[in-house]
Amino acid sequence: IARLNLVAMTQAQTGGQAKSSLGGTVGRYQVSTVTKTNFTPQEDWIIYGSNSPENVDALRSENLAVVRFSVPTQSQPTKTPHAVLLFDTSASRGIGFEGRVDALKTLVNRLDSIGVEKVDVIAFDQAVQPIYSGAPRGFGAAQETALKDRGALGASNLTRALKSLKWTGIFERRIIILGDGVITAGETDPTKLTDLISGLSQSGVKRIDAIVDSTARDSTTLTHLVNTLPVRGKILEGRDGMDEQIARLSRATLGDIKVEVPGARWVWPQYIKGAQQNDMAVVFADIPSASALKLNLTGGTTASF
Repeated sequence: IARLNLVAMTQAQTGGQAKSSLGGTVGRYQVSTVTKTNFTPQEDWIIYGSNSPENVDALRSENLAVVRFSVPTQSQPTKTPHAVLLFDTSASRGIGFEGRVDALKTLVNRLDSIGVEKVDVIAFDQAVQPIYSGAPRGFGAAQETALKDRGALGASNLTRALKSLKWTGIFERRIIILGDGVITAGETDPTKLTDLISGLSQSGVKRIDAIVDSTARDSTTLTHLVNTLPVRGKILEGRDGMDEQIARLSRATLGDIKVEVPGARWVWPQYIKGAQQNDMAVVFADIPSASALKLNLTGGTTASF
């Protein structure tokens, strides 16, 4: 045989939770590839299955590799007594605005389940309007009406909203931004945003999270906002169920995790920030095809694949 190419897919692991609306199970597979030239067959081709690390998948093509894995960590609860919700009411939020207000009420009312004792709700576009301050369960129909009457108009000046947060004394607080991160008025320079957020940390702000319910978003700005403080925050999907959002807000985040692939010319990303239990991460690397693919995590968690 002048040239022989063989590819086999073998099932390495079965079972797991159903992953479709009709149920079913999850199957994970491995691919065995053999290429030979000027080859005389002398035996049967036998595939030896091997155990694949749980929650880890990898693909290689010549010198390029991609690894997808579940960050190995256990859930750790976090409690912050004071939460400030910045609710974007700019024009881009107009479609489905009443539904967004309803979702806000549900979120605020459930914050006491994760240790929040006081909540401030502040609406912002090019102007800032305090809507509510009090216990989470006290946010109700009057506040919903005020927001719906305000409507979704104007530009988005997140900087002005952040500058409006002034407190006396140091008391642990967290900020939750409900919007798309698109700043259309006010300061947009990342360095000045960093300085502004760092100043808020002096009055007790420990963590900033963002809940985004639209595909149109400024991911760069959102990532910068949630990763500026030493305690990293999360960008949450508003389209996820409320149970999932509350669960994510209730969990602590890991410290920055350094990613290393021995022998690689480059690795991206070099750090995983704000990871929580069950988070999936994807790492790309340029590594010689003859080198074994290994991935090491250090810092916020330690593991090797």
